[in-house]
Amino acid sequence: MIKVLFVCKDNRSCSPMAAAYLKHRLDALGATDFEVTSCGLSIQRNDAVCTGARQALADIGLEPLRIGVQAVQLSHIKTANLILCMTQEQQKRLEKRFVSAIGKTRTLMSIIQSERDVFEPRSLDAVNHGHCLAMMRPALDALAERLA
Repeated sequence: MIKVLFVCKDNRSCSPMAAAYLKHRLDALGATDFEVTSCGLSIQRNDAVCTGARQALADIGLEPLRIGVQAVQLSHIKTANLILCMTQEQQKRLEKRFVSAIGKTRTLMSIIQSERDVFEPRSLDAVNHGHCLAMMRPALDALAERLA
């Protein structure tokens, strides 16, 4: 089983959308030997995936893989085969905190040879989250094709 872990700031927006979309694409391609999940570098206890992210996913017929957020733990890092951060800064923070992440972590947009960071939607509305998801989709589509 190949385990893909998405990491963002607080696991409320970008990483849950990326995980849900990649899981959907892998399922559509018939790739079943994958586990996809998401975590945050720093979360607030009892937080949940924000309504804007849930609505942006619902607009394309999807829902988050989980509603509650989770903080990245060493067990996530050790078991993941591929770790994808939304920004270069998040990758640096993750690799500084978890040395075992080095070598299997990259930014999501690097999948399509882009140095751009995925932007963190500042407001909670579905429009901003929809733009964020649209930005991520080419990299997620390319990743799904490579993995399948």
